[in-house]
Amino acid sequence: MNLKERISEITDGYKAEVSRAKLLSVFLGRVAISESQNITDLYTELDKVISGEAVHSVIPGDKRFISVPKKLLIDVATPLKKQGSDLLSLPDLCLRMTYVHLITLFEAALSDIIRAALLYRPQILKSKKMISYEDVLNEPDIGSLVAKIVDKEISDLTYGSIDELIEYLKNKLHIPIDLLPEEKEELNWCKAQRNLLVHNQGRVDAKFLRMRAIAKYSIGESIIVA
Repeated sequence: MNLKERISEITDGYKAEVSRAKLLSVFLGRVAISESQNITDLYTELDKVISGEAVHSVIPGDKRFISVPKKLLIDVATPLKKQGSDLLSLPDLCLRMTYVHLITLFEAALSDIIRAALLYRPQILKSKKMISYEDVLNEPDIGSLVAKIVDKEISDLTYGSIDELIEYLKNKLHIPIDLLPEEKEELNWCKAQRNLLVHNQGRVDAKFLRMRAIAKYSIGESIIVA
């Protein structure tokens, strides 16, 4: 398999994963809303019985009705209201999780493409970076050593900015990629939002505001993924 075929295989795999992630988010959101409505309707019916609004006349021998203590009805109904409310929060949670996953997939796809290119032409790695004797001697062969160096290179890139990653693609791999300033800013913004969702429960902090001051957000407020 040549490099072009390998990159095509990588991108096709990630496209399929993106489609599945979006489909799952929509599906879970619909199920959560539907189930929330069912539970809420059940709570409403029980509440009517408990309050006396709905009264069933029991006909002797009619097996459709049974006598149930009021306290038991209250014990059954009480958790339902909260469950229905909690389920309504799941679509937003699914959307946030999907957003995090999609940004992670984007970074992983770039990493896999870079890894494929570097393993295909390891001479691209030539630089003044140092490697210890221990790292060299711990590897069983040159192929394993190259793979380790490549992984270290990609790890360093992952923690860098989008600008550094774009420059690496252009200068090291000679990929003709040229993003507009606003496109780079948007990619950095997406990454910053992902980091907030993962590490700060989606709550805005000072670092986030310094990156792009937006009037609709204030420190401590939760970001909105739409």
